Amino acid sequence: MAPDVSFYEPGEGRPHEIRLADQETRLRRVLVAAVPHAPALRAALRAAGRGAEEFGLADLARVPLLRKEHLPATQADAPPFGGWLGRPSGTRRIFVSPGPIYEPEADDEDYWGFTPALHAAGFRSGDVVMNTFSYHFTPAGAMFDGALAALRCVVVPAGVGSLEIQVKTLQDLGARGFVGTPSFLAAVLARIVEPAGAVKTTARSGRNSALVGALIGLLLGAGAALGADAWLAGRTRRPAP
Repeated sequence: MAPDVSFYEPGEGRPHEIRLADQETRLRRVLVAAVPHAPALRAALRAAGRGAEEFGLADLARVPLLRKEHLPATQADAPPFGGWLGRPSGTRRIFVSPGPIYEPEADDEDYWGFTPALHAAGFRSGDVVMNTFSYHFTPAGAMFDGALAALRCVVVPAGVGSLEIQVKTLQDLGARGFVGTPSFLAAVLARIVEPAGAVKTTARSGRNSALVGALIGLLLGAGAALGADAWLAGRTRRPAP
């Protein structure tokens, strides 16, 4: 039987029970390797009443929740990672998120594991992709960059530059993919549509019309995602229970 090419990895189509068993095995392997180097992890396992060798997926609910807003103080008490670094060597990057929160990245290919999701979204080898997430301090740009590299895409590290330059670059390079927030995608597409709607037909407006046609699926997705943006913003504004 031929493999299902809709999956990035054949294992994605496994029965649920087999997937859970594999996840549990991998979880134990990671914990056993990390415990000798991560005092905060050892403390969390003690609080859960489980050792690394016997820890299962069902035990995750027993681990005390570490909230993001508590990480700056935790890391300040045990700099720089709060005792959570499970691999003493092989760190490739250290990101700095607001707080500050220091986030290590290992030198593994697609360390953050985004590749299957991007493959499912239709990104393929050779696609020119605009990555409009920031490459400075925070991790989002590098997170997607690593996954796109694993897919052998051609990445344009656009970051959060000016809208005009983003649009011109997208047009000039004939980008087939876009990575960024749905609100910024909507702004890019709106800027592309403006000259394309002019009465006078030009070579530029013709290219814009073709580009809008190629990205219309992204526009529809952006409309739906903008609703999610508003919902997430509402959750952010709510006081913590």
